[in-house]
Amino acid sequence: MARKPLKAAPAASDDRQDRTRRFLGTRALARVERARVLVIGVGAVGNEVAKNLALVGVRRLTLVDPDTVELSNLNRCIFFREGDVGRRKVHVARRALRAAAPATEVVAIARPIQQAPEEVWDADVVALCVDDELARYYVNARLLGMRRPIPVVNGAMGRTWAEATVLVPGQTACLVCLWSQEYQRAVLGEEVRRKCDAFFQGARVKFPTISVLTSLVGAVSSTEVVKLLANSPEELPPAVGKRLRYDVRRHELVVQEIVPNPQCVDAMCRRRRGV
Repeated sequence: MARKPLKAAPAASDDRQDRTRRFLGTRALARVERARVLVIGVGAVGNEVAKNLALVGVRRLTLVDPDTVELSNLNRCIFFREGDVGRRKVHVARRALRAAAPATEVVAIARPIQQAPEEVWDADVVALCVDDELARYYVNARLLGMRRPIPVVNGAMGRTWAEATVLVPGQTACLVCLWSQEYQRAVLGEEVRRKCDAFFQGARVKFPTISVLTSLVGAVSSTEVVKLLANSPEELPPAVGKRLRYDVRRHELVVQEIVPNPQCVDAMCRRRRGV
């Protein structure tokens, strides 16, 4: 009986993940593909992070954001179009991700992270892409309360700089270790004001920014998420416990270690580290 001819290996041009596999290696790519990432905030930075993670091969993304698309989002959000104005950001992003990376399962939660279902925390890494300190404070508390340590990559920006901080709350510094008690009170006071003033959110001053900065934040943040998922510390060591800040004025990169604060404003942070 004649043997059936063996199937030839797919050519590089026919393999969607060929370049990624060459970069990460087969085993690391398999770890990335099995990973679950929670993306909190699907504005400009969240667009970039979700896009990068889906294209690199992450097979499960959970997107959490309560907001709708505004016309002013379109100067820096790759997934949004004028016809999307008024629609939920997470739903628009899910549609775009399905087209860009069909193998990626995208779960869209159109709620604030404080109201998201418990299962969203079943993640390997959290990508925090918000400009809301109250949300950041809540996420920090949730991560400190988890039995299983979950790394978080926190993206932020200023007028001319973009940064990402890589932390494992309870092991490294937490997201609020650099906060003073006065700042904590101000943040929590803002929550009281929000509850008293239904128009507060709409009256907030919009932060000035351009797509260059949000792309930088998204690129650095998603790179660190991939490094955490790949788990190849010799080849791609993640910057755990560090802040990476790039300033576009002088093209300066500063890598700063974030030291745990023995007087952290979050008591759980102190307890987890035995302080």
